[in-house]
Amino acid sequence: MRISWKLIKTILVFLAFLELYLWVGTFLTQSEQSFSNAFQASKKGVYRIMCIGESLTLVGGNDSYPSQLEAILNKSASDGRQYQVLNEGRPGATSTVVADHLPFWLDQYKPNMVIVMTGIIDNDKFKEAQQNQGQPLFPFLNKIKIIQLYQHMSQKAVAGLNDFTVREKWSAPKKEKPIIGEFELFMKALAVQSDEQKKIYIYIALAEGQKRYDIADYLYQKFLQNNDNPLIEHWMLKRYGNTLNIMGAYDKFVHLMDHIDYDSWYSNWVKGYCTSQDHMDYVAQKIEKMVKVDGVSKEVYGWAESCYNQGGRNDLALVYHDKMKLANSTYQYPETRRNYFKIKKMLLDQGVQPVFLQYPNRDLEPLLDIFKDDPDKKKILFVDNGPIFAEGIVQNGYDHYFIDRMSGDVGHATREGNRLLASNVARAIETYLKNE
Repeated sequence: MRISWKLIKTILVFLAFLELYLWVGTFLTQSEQSFSNAFQASKKGVYRIMCIGESLTLVGGNDSYPSQLEAILNKSASDGRQYQVLNEGRPGATSTVVADHLPFWLDQYKPNMVIVMTGIIDNDKFKEAQQNQGQPLFPFLNKIKIIQLYQHMSQKAVAGLNDFTVREKWSAPKKEKPIIGEFELFMKALAVQSDEQKKIYIYIALAEGQKRYDIADYLYQKFLQNNDNPLIEHWMLKRYGNTLNIMGAYDKFVHLMDHIDYDSWYSNWVKGYCTSQDHMDYVAQKIEKMVKVDGVSKEVYGWAESCYNQGGRNDLALVYHDKMKLANSTYQYPETRRNYFKIKKMLLDQGVQPVFLQYPNRDLEPLLDIFKDDPDKKKILFVDNGPIFAEGIVQNGYDHYFIDRMSGDVGHATREGNRLLASNVARAIETYLKNE
């Protein structure tokens, strides 16, 4: 199969435009927020609040929880204060990134209060995957946005691969040496496959490029029937799952769920599949197996909760909500604990009031547990967002408050979700300031 120069030029032009788009998008998103924060910080005689965290804090523009918090505080202010709320959320930021940036933000904005909601993407396996990438041969390549995007996706894939156990016919060996990017491993494995398998792989790509997903479906099945390499199977099943979701073939997709990483699932299968008791129970059984047999993260309980909610079985959805809540209450990453202490010390040392939020729909106890023996605990304002979101979800459903399930039971919030969060935080702040 000969590749024409015209095709190569088309690909290069596409990559150039994609690189430009990523640079412009990143610049506009961060610059808009930075300019807004700088303008706000220039105002005098105001009570300044800074919100820090990852994309759950940043995303939403005027509908983000920091923006809505400012509007709520100023509307209900009875003490003559004027409030400014700055949004310093950073997409993909771990608690380490947040803690490392805090000194600069404190110096730049000089806030009276800092609201912290961080740690949800602190993940030992993700950090391990990052460390295993090693140093690049050409460091300047890391400045290219397309490569940054690829690295982020491949690191997530590697982190997920460590959680994955392939079907009964193969028992995964324990990792003995660092894993490089999953795509590189896949391509190496594909290179030694038969010519017939290589042809099928190319035909799949062509069929998907032409949006002939019915043909791609057939070819995926044929490819997987003739495959005996577990790594290739893992990679192809993920791609096959994506194709099935595009087709709306949710019955087929759900049968792949315990063979692909849960962060490769797509939210639309819930609405398409969870329409009968048999289907809901099947999903729950798959998820229980993934947790108890395959050792997959308990975050997948959130999908069972979502499935039962979709099917109108709120009683069983509550069962999985409680399982998810228990899973989240039993562990905190050491990185998260260290950085909360680091953040607390920086804020108190500069006379800034720390406000630590627990994520919506989660129990406050794990956050309180970090500081259980800390003499400074009484100087911190903790805000519990669990009960109010649990009640709201029972009444209105998960999708009313969240647009995805980034971490199983928590995702990026809708306008209504951010409003509920902002209202709860505003009440806590107003009560604190009245008693100050």
